[in-house]
Amino acid sequence: MHVIVKLLCLALLALSLSLIRTFPLICLAGLLSTFALVFYQKPFIHMLQRMKWLLLMLIMLYAFSTPGEYIQIWRLPFRPTYDGLVAGLTQMLNLIVMLSGLAVVLSTTRRAQLIGGLYQLLFPFKFLRFNPEKFAIRTWLTMHYVETRKPVMQVKSYDLEALLHAQFAEDPSADAIIAIEVAPFRLHDYLLMMGMLIGCSVWIAN
Repeated sequence: MHVIVKLLCLALLALSLSLIRTFPLICLAGLLSTFALVFYQKPFIHMLQRMKWLLLMLIMLYAFSTPGEYIQIWRLPFRPTYDGLVAGLTQMLNLIVMLSGLAVVLSTTRRAQLIGGLYQLLFPFKFLRFNPEKFAIRTWLTMHYVETRKPVMQVKSYDLEALLHAQFAEDPSADAIIAIEVAPFRLHDYLLMMGMLIGCSVWIAN
C-alpha cells in the first residue's frame, strides 16, 4: 500500500471518530489496540508510555471542568461529574485509536518511504513557492535526531535548525546519504483512494 494511501486512511480514521458513538468507539479502540499489541507491540507501547500523562490529564480536566451531575462518592470540595468523566474517557479512547493507527503506519513504512510520501503529498503546493524537498529533508533530519539523540540533554536553544546543526556536527553519521523513496501508485492504491472518495461523498450527501 502506498504511504499516501496509509496517511489518508489515518486521516479518515480521525474524521470517523467524531461520528461514532460510545459503544462502537469502545469496540474500535479494543480491536485496533489489540491488533497493534499483537503485531506492533513495541512502537505501540512506546507511544502509550509517552502519552500516559496526557491521557490522565485529559480525563482529569474533563471530569472536573464539565458541568453535570456530580459523583456522589467523591467527598472532596472539588468533585468530578459523570458527564465529564464520560467525555474524558471518550477523548482517551480517541487518542488510543489514533495511536494504534499511527503505530501500524510507522511500523509498516520505512523512513525513506514516509518522507517520500510526504514529498509527493506536498509537491502540488510547489506553485505556492513551498519547497517540498526542503521540508522532506528537514523531516528526515528531525526523525534521525529524535532516534539518535540521548534521552537526557540540556537544551540551550529553541531553534530547531541550530539544534540539528549542533547534533550533526558531532554525529559521525551526519555524512550518511538522505534517502527519499518516491514510490509509484499501483492499481490497488487507486482503487482504495476511489473507495475512500466514494465513501466521503456518500457521507457528505447524507
